[in-house]
Parts: sequence; structure tokens; C-alpha cells
Amino acid sequence: MTPSYTIIASYGAGNRVIGADNKLPWKIPSDLKYFKQVTKKAVLVMGHNTWRSLKCKALPGRKHVVIASDASSVEIAEKDKANVIAVMTVEVALMRAEQWAIEIDQPIIYIIGGGKIYEKTLHLASGMILTEVANPKDEHGQYEFDGDVFFPEIGDDWISAEDTASKKAGEPEYTVRMYIRPDKLKQMLPFHELPSLSEFVIPAPEVDSGL
Repeated sequence: MTPSYTIIASYGAGNRVIGADNKLPWKIPSDLKYFKQVTKKAVLVMGHNTWRSLKCKALPGRKHVVIASDASSVEIAEKDKANVIAVMTVEVALMRAEQWAIEIDQPIIYIIGGGKIYEKTLHLASGMILTEVANPKDEHGQYEFDGDVFFPEIGDDWISAEDTASKKAGEPEYTVRMYIRPDKLKQMLPFHELPSLSEFVIPAPEVDSGL
């Protein structure tokens, strides 16, 4: 069976920002833990800047396909070479990712960024896991979180399959939204097999309103 593609990303509500100076604009440890659990043992496809944001280090237990205009410029440590390959086009990246996923018997390939890679692969994905981070504006109309890389508009060919709102003390509020495309139902992401977000989030204590 040919593996399917799922996009996984976090973005700021309102402006859809996903990065600032090649870093996440926020710190949400519970969401990062969720990302690690969801993608465990999977094949990951990413752009060169996303690989750099990982400090050019392979995530444990995963395979990595890195897309760069010059594949020879991608820094890969000797200890990671069995789990990381660099290619020059999205087409070759997806071909290699599928080969890897079949070899290790993984049904889902995760596309993890950045913005240009999301744009080029959005039409191929059958599922998305998107973390929408609360992003209020200040008195001057500026978003709390801003940056230089943004998640693309997804269009009305996607439908929301599940929403999970979360709040942990000391972290921004966020909602994990899972999407599917009706025209790719045969490749639909098996959401029921994903770990529950509640495993990674401790709700903030409720405040007694006195009502």
C-alpha cells in the first residue's frame, strides 16, 4: 500500500505565522511532546531551513528527507547518515520518502515544513494536524506572535475532523485541529490511532468566578 501524506504544523491564529528567524515564535513544550509522539518511527519530509532549526540533528527513531537547492550543503553528522538523506527537489524527496516508509512499514509520511514545502505539498496531503496558537493583538493592532514564514491558506476542500483545545499553565492557549480531504478518504489519516493530546497537557487550574 502506498503511504499517505500528512502535514503537521503549528501556526498563529490570525496571521498564520509559523516561524521567526528560523525558530518557532512561541514555546509550547506540551505541543512539542505531542509532535514527537505522533511522528515517532515515521518518515519526515522537510526543507533545509527546517532541518537547520533542528540544529542539523536527526530526531530519534525517525527517518528524515531534507530538500535543499544544493543537497551537498546539507550538514549531516556521520552518526545520522543512516537516517537522513538530502535531495534537491520535492518530487525526489517524496519518492525517497515513500521508499523508506514502505521499507519500515509506516503508512504515513509527515511533512513538517517550512512554508514553501507546505505550499508545494498541500495538494498531495490526505490529512493535516494543525496546532492553532492563540495570537491576540495589542492596542496597536500588532499580533503577539509574528514572524517571516507563514502557513498557506488551505481552501474549502478540507474539512475539520476533530478539534482539541488545550491550556497548560505557563503556555499559550492552543487548539489542535485535524483535517481530512474528502477526495482522499481512502488515504484518510487514522486519527483514532493517534495519542490523545490530554496525555501531554495538564489543564490550567480553573478560576472561581464567584458566580
